[in-house]
Amino acid sequence: MQRVPLQDFFDYIMPPPPKSLMHKEDVERLIKILEETGTIDVDHDRWSAFPVGSPAMTNNHESAVFQSLTSIWHDVVTAAKQIDGSLEETFGLVVNGSYPVYSDRGVSSRPDAFNKLYTKIQKTTLPKGEGKSNADGDPTSKDEQHFVYDIANPYRFSKTEEIDVVDDIVNDMEQVLARDPCRRFAFGTTITNRTTRLWFLSRASLLISTTFDLMTDRLQLVRLFLSLAFSSLSDMGWDSTMSFSHEDKFLRRQYKIEVDGQHFTTMDMLLEASTDNGQGRATRIWRVKDSDGHTRVLKDLWLSSNRQEEHKIREAIIADASALYDKDKKNSSGDVIDYREELDKRLVKPLAYWRVPVNGQPDDTGTVMLGEYYSDGYDDDSQELDTSLDSPGHTSSPPEAPDLGDRVPDGGNPAPHPGGSSAREGLCESERSDSKDVEQNTRCHYRIVYEQYATTLYDERSLKNVFTALVDVIKALDIMHRAGWVHRDVSGGNVYWFADGATGLLGDFEYAIRMSEPVRDDVPTGTPYFMASEVISRHYIYTIRITERPPPSTSSNPFKPKSEPEDEKYIPPIPRSQRPFSHNPIHDLESIWWIIVFVFFFNEDESQSSPNPMLRQEEMNRLFHGRLDNTHRNMFFREMSWGYYTEAKEYLPRSFAPGLDLLVALADILLYAYQQSESTDRDKIDEEHFNIHSKLIVHLRAEKYVGPLSTVKLVHLMAKNKKRKNSEPVEMAPAGKRPRQIVIQLSFVPQSD
Repeated sequence: MQRVPLQDFFDYIMPPPPKSLMHKEDVERLIKILEETGTIDVDHDRWSAFPVGSPAMTNNHESAVFQSLTSIWHDVVTAAKQIDGSLEETFGLVVNGSYPVYSDRGVSSRPDAFNKLYTKIQKTTLPKGEGKSNADGDPTSKDEQHFVYDIANPYRFSKTEEIDVVDDIVNDMEQVLARDPCRRFAFGTTITNRTTRLWFLSRASLLISTTFDLMTDRLQLVRLFLSLAFSSLSDMGWDSTMSFSHEDKFLRRQYKIEVDGQHFTTMDMLLEASTDNGQGRATRIWRVKDSDGHTRVLKDLWLSSNRQEEHKIREAIIADASALYDKDKKNSSGDVIDYREELDKRLVKPLAYWRVPVNGQPDDTGTVMLGEYYSDGYDDDSQELDTSLDSPGHTSSPPEAPDLGDRVPDGGNPAPHPGGSSAREGLCESERSDSKDVEQNTRCHYRIVYEQYATTLYDERSLKNVFTALVDVIKALDIMHRAGWVHRDVSGGNVYWFADGATGLLGDFEYAIRMSEPVRDDVPTGTPYFMASEVISRHYIYTIRITERPPPSTSSNPFKPKSEPEDEKYIPPIPRSQRPFSHNPIHDLESIWWIIVFVFFFNEDESQSSPNPMLRQEEMNRLFHGRLDNTHRNMFFREMSWGYYTEAKEYLPRSFAPGLDLLVALADILLYAYQQSESTDRDKIDEEHFNIHSKLIVHLRAEKYVGPLSTVKLVHLMAKNKKRKNSEPVEMAPAGKRPRQIVIQLSFVPQSD
């Protein structure tokens, strides 16, 4: 949270006032009109609508005290139109009290007031005379419902301490961004007694102005009302490339969205991640129809400006695979696999993409939203918000710079985010920028449409299709790895079953990098549910006692203690400073293993249930808590063939037993590859042992594992939970909150880069 001088806030961040009222002398002329009409009590140096000089001196509730702002708003707008008859009011002011603001999910928030689209306000009859509003100062009907899609600039009032409203105003702005996908940023206003402050929230920064006095700094209040009343939708944060289309039969809002000249209409939301985090990526994925009626998938997010767009990363991967094919073809006399063709058909294909434009230039949270202040003000000294804030009337301070850096969860542990089976968990991004170069700390608005509509493995109900998809994805990873790339976010949310092509697809390349690229090694990258154990701990953990022995089988585990220590040789762990950690192909492949674990734990066989649901629930909570805690997960992975195998048979459906045998076999291959690659050299990992893809595929195709599982139809535990009898107790949620699942505890985490 960074403080900005009030003058800069008006000049660079707030919507501009009408051209006819842009200059100080124009505003002073308007104030003169307000003095002549009695809106301003010159003798007592205050607004006439307020009975006393300070709201704190009254015994009335804040909503009643600050109701007077509506008549001031009305008079300012009337005076402005008297100066310029061509002006049309875009927004009105509603002092809302404790009435809720709704979204299609129920109550969104309860701001004390807000600006509302003028065309959406239900007018009541205004009394004749001096142009005042009705008797109680409320220009709207008490029975009117307000929706977050129609409001902007929420207000919070307090007669005492400003600290009382800080959390509320931030939450109100976050709710605007979270509930309305058409918003790029949000404004807010707080008034504490007479101390007035302006707020701005984008997906990269939270800025506040220095304060002004509500009663004596009347020019500032007039300027604020002029900026808000006559603002364009774009200047108030609306996205002109996205608009409301209709409500479906479930009363869910659907949208028309433009991508590089093509237009798409949403059908349903497939994913919504990190939208409640005001300074997050706000990833939204819809199933959409194009203008020809074909079903596509559209993803909209706020991407860190220093990151490459997903379609460009995919192009680079394909290009490197093509170069590898050309090299192998040149050096081989026989047939060579066309890596480019084989990889291309197993990666999700982009159909359209762009950096979403605003007024002809790509939108971002820097120069586009903050204008010259972004470039001129950032290098000046910054000052964090003091909880005591400013005294009334304080309007100037040294130039201050907003910190536009990405917000990273405290301690590296992402906060839980409730979700369902179709929601993808968020990401923990390793490449935080500590640079003060603002270009590294802003976000751009990116949108991409995928050609295929496929089912994530979260939602696929056929185990046969799950395994077929994983085989195809391992083939894709094999080519990627040979071409020098790692994916770094293989998860159940970006591995797909494409029914039309009867193939598996790999998607989401935002975090894919060349293995030769330097990365920071202190923060994990990926989806916590599916992260490899080493990625969570950020160091190599399999440099242990080893013996010379053949590759493992399902009946032997290389990590089982030996009874003859004299036959062993000890290779000490390499100090982390000497062996910097980096993501390698085995980590991508371990994520495949965790996808299978996830499928078995979060589903049941349609024909039979878990013999011990409570025991399974306990293990689920230990394995899939969403925190970056590696201890139990690593033990489960390393010791699958020991006690965990026997325990899992006690709580998973009996028909899953061949799948447990498969997990043991795959874990043995992965563990042996880890041990061999990490124990052969003191200063680097042995890449020769990365090539285990074909071994994994053999097991995923083995009849003894896959055969008995191929007929299993999965039922997701969340879906099964919804079938509980009405008499069964359900935990209720407070107003505006989603009910929490109390049987199936899914903890998803917000994305952060």
